This record gives sequence, structure tokens and C-alpha cells, in this order.
Amino acid sequence: MVQPQLMYLRLRQLLHSFAATPTFTLGNQSIYNSQFRQPWYRYEAMSLTSRSISGESVLNQLQVNIFNPFNRTDFGGIQGNVSSTSFGRSTGAMLGHAIITMGLRLEF
Repeated sequence: MVQPQLMYLRLRQLLHSFAATPTFTLGNQSIYNSQFRQPWYRYEAMSLTSRSISGESVLNQLQVNIFNPFNRTDFGGIQGNVSSTSFGRSTGAMLGHAIITMGLRLEF
């Protein structure tokens, strides 16, 4: 049988461990829940470069960069509000469509 004084001390320790934070402070809770998992995020990028010489002293360099070349859509923004009807569902795409950039460089 547990003694009443010992139960009182344990209850008091428990209450002090969950003390309210003072006014205008953020407390010690992390900004986000690190245990809340997001979907797998995949990112690919490709770069192609071609060099050639025109004439006697002109160097041509053509570079093409492709971001998200396989046009994959990765979903994210998981709803973490427990009272929401869309709890645990993704709210949008993290990575959009493929982007292609091209550049031409001439050296004399």
C-alpha cells in the first residue's frame, strides 16, 4: 500500500513538470513536431554541355539544364491539425512541373 504523503509528493512533482510558461514567452516546445513524417521527396536535375570551336578563335558553349526531368509530382504540406477533417492528408504539391533553362556562351 502506498503512503498518502508519498502520493502527494509524486503528484506535486508531476504538476511542477507541466508548469505554465510565463506571459509573452514561447516556452520550450519545438516549433514543429519532428516525429511527424512527410512523404518521400525525390529531386532530380540534369545538365548537358556542348563545346565547339567556330573559326580560329571563337569558342561556343551551349548548356541545357533540366530540373525535374521526369516530371514527378511530390506531395507535401501534410495537415497536422487533429481537429481538421483533412488530418493526415497532403494539401498540395511540393515540386511542380519540369523547368528547362538554356544558355549560350561565346568566347573570343
